[in-house]
Amino acid sequence: MQRQSNECGDMLVDMNREDMKQQRQIVKQALERSGFPTDTPIPAECDTRYNNPLFGSRTRTPFQPGTQATTTIVENVTARKKIIAVHGANKLCKTASYLRSTGENAICPGHQGHCSANLNHGTLIGNEELYGELLADQLAEDEQPLVIGQLTTDGDSHAYRGFSKKHSESVNLTPENLRDPRHLESTQLRSIDKAAFSEFMFDGRTKANREKIHRRFSFDLTNRCTVEYNFAIKEAAGKLDKLVNRLSYVADCIIDCYTGHCGDTCRAYSYICKGTESDFGGKEFLPEHARCLYMTEDDEKLVRDCMNIRFGRKNLEKTRFGTSTQKCEATNRGYNKSNPKDITYQRNFPARIHSTAHRINHRPGESAVLKCEALGVPLSPNSRPIHQLKREDEIYEYHQLRKKILLLNINELFRNLKDLNFTMKNL
Repeated sequence: MQRQSNECGDMLVDMNREDMKQQRQIVKQALERSGFPTDTPIPAECDTRYNNPLFGSRTRTPFQPGTQATTTIVENVTARKKIIAVHGANKLCKTASYLRSTGENAICPGHQGHCSANLNHGTLIGNEELYGELLADQLAEDEQPLVIGQLTTDGDSHAYRGFSKKHSESVNLTPENLRDPRHLESTQLRSIDKAAFSEFMFDGRTKANREKIHRRFSFDLTNRCTVEYNFAIKEAAGKLDKLVNRLSYVADCIIDCYTGHCGDTCRAYSYICKGTESDFGGKEFLPEHARCLYMTEDDEKLVRDCMNIRFGRKNLEKTRFGTSTQKCEATNRGYNKSNPKDITYQRNFPARIHSTAHRINHRPGESAVLKCEALGVPLSPNSRPIHQLKREDEIYEYHQLRKKILLLNINELFRNLKDLNFTMKNL
């Protein structure tokens, strides 16, 4: 199997690159069917996956521990959100290791013999700016390049810098960099944990009890901001001024709720708090005896600073469309199936990544049929393998639809239960 992988790996990489070109053409066709020109800027998302955490050996060695990185761009136009560009960075080369053991000075890439590495050992594996430039070059290979108008990344990614520099040269348009709300949520949670609130803000007989309530308050406030933000995003529909104005009132509501002055402001502006004594505004993380906090002016300022991580104008401008990198994160989990992080594949790393990207863009059975055709061993139209692969695709589509319907039903059930609970309290 290893020898066969070595033989067909390059063909799989070429096949998937051609397939991604077709996916970019499908996006243009979707724009035309919707009445837009093919050069209309589209939203996309980008993320990078490493085989090892980059912070794992920060104090032991000057080199980053990661040796392989995969950067993916996904379009946000079609319902399936197809992968339109992939780049794999690899420092590992078994041939170079053997040559160096024999006394030869083999430097990757470009040494004598087969070199599987495309980065030198001393190059930073976390140089996401370079990966962004290479992804922009892939899009520029088309006769009429696909125009990216908004690129959503996580907070610590520099891929946008390289991508915007190269992409603006090919299409004369600099894409806008948007942020992932889920990463902002994690940043907000850490900020609330580290905030130095006053000693008696949280109810508790001992310091350990107060620290425990502080931790639960971090989860509660983060969850409250997320729910309010999700409702406001739907109401604002991408209008920044409307979103900022509404969430500024929501921030006042949250302060009133936690200080025990919940009432008219919540009834007027909050999406989840009804402003009644029996409704705790969704404070499911706080115990009942600690739902009223004793905030000083400094405490209120700290809480507002923490909420501004989500509700500040600059961050709302970056998250006003509610776009995220969840498809890229799902794709990264798909890479784990063919290229797990606990096993290092040196020579076949690109083929495994591109094979997975092709399988995600297509259904598993359809992808297997197309791969066989590209390798020169097409399957007979009415053969048993074809019927089995079609059956696998049907099962795959069934489970995809079942998960979507189940999630919608659960959300609808929770909304109905909340409305029923509020009605019963007012009777």
